[in-house]
Amino acid sequence: MGGGAGNTTGVATRPEVVAVASPADPEGELPHPAAATAVTTAMATSTWRAPSRRIRLAGTMACDGSSRPGNDYGGDHVAHIVQALTLPSRVRAPRSAEHSSAALAAAKVLAVAGAAAYNWWVVVPFVPGLLPSMNGFFSDLEVTGRPHAAQMSDADLVAGVLMLAALLLRGSVSNNTPRREWKWVAVFAVAGAVGGRYAYACSEGLSAACRSMEWHLQLPVHHYIHIASGVVEFAALTTAAVIAMRRTRGDGTPQARFYAAVVKVLAVCYPLLGLVYLTDRLGILVEPIFFITFSAVVLAEVFEPTGHQANRSAWAERGVDRGAQELKASARSTR
Repeated sequence: MGGGAGNTTGVATRPEVVAVASPADPEGELPHPAAATAVTTAMATSTWRAPSRRIRLAGTMACDGSSRPGNDYGGDHVAHIVQALTLPSRVRAPRSAEHSSAALAAAKVLAVAGAAAYNWWVVVPFVPGLLPSMNGFFSDLEVTGRPHAAQMSDADLVAGVLMLAALLLRGSVSNNTPRREWKWVAVFAVAGAVGGRYAYACSEGLSAACRSMEWHLQLPVHHYIHIASGVVEFAALTTAAVIAMRRTRGDGTPQARFYAAVVKVLAVCYPLLGLVYLTDRLGILVEPIFFITFSAVVLAEVFEPTGHQANRSAWAERGVDRGAQELKASARSTR
C-alpha cells in the first residue's frame, strides 16, 4: 500500500510516514491506519536510534540516550564532575549572601567604633584638669566652657550615629526571626546622639545653684533636651535588655547567658544610681558601669549570628548533593 516503513535490518534510517489514499482522504494527505500500524511496528523492531540530546550536567555537557561514554567534546566528563565536586571554590554562594556578609562585617566595624567613642570617659582620669571631683556625672564635663567639652559632646554624637548605622546594617532578624529588642537599641543610639548634640547648660551634679535653676525651669531648652535624652537612653537600653533576656531564655546559648547577666547587673546598679543622684556623691564611679553594660548590649545585638552562614552552608551542600546525584545518573547511563 504505497511506501514502506524503513529497512528493518542493520541500522535503519529515520522511518517516514507515507500518506496513503483512502476514501476519507482521496488526496492522500493523511496516513492510512494500516500504514500507521506498519510504521509503529517498524519503529519498534528497528535498531534506529534517536539523536542524542545534550544536557547540562554539573558544569559539563553530557549525552543521554547514547551508550558511548564521554561527551560531544571528546573529554572525560566524569573527571571534570569529580573535580568540580571536590573543589569548594566551585560552589559559590548567591550574590545576595555575599552582600549580606559584607554588610555584616561593616556593621561590626561600626559598632566597635561606636562603642569606643561612647566610652570616651576612659581617658578622663588620665587628662589633668578634666576630673574636678568624684561627685556628679560625666555629662557635667560637657558643659560649655569646660576643657575639651566640645570634643566629649562630639564623641557622644558620633557614637550614637555609628551605633545606629551598625544596627541598620545588621538588621533586626536573627535565624529568620525578628528581634523585638532591636528597635529599643536603635532608640538608645538615637537618644545618645541627641544628648551629644544638646549638652548641659551648667554642671547640675556639681553646682547647687545649677540644680536650683534646673528645678525651677530657668535654664535653656538644650539643658532639658539633654536630660530627656539621657532618660530615654537609659530606659530604652534597659527595656531592650529585658526583652532580649525573655527572647533567649531557655536557649542555653551564650546570648541567653549574657542577657540574663545584663539584667542582673542593671537590677543591682539602678538603686545605686538613684542613691548617687539624690546625694550627689560618687556618680563618676557608678555611671561607668552603665556605659560598659550598654556598650556590651549594642555589640551583642550587632554580633549575634544572623543564620545566613548556616543557610549558605546548606545551599552549598544541596549543590554538592545534586551534583553527586547527576554524577551517579551519568555513570549508569554510560554502562
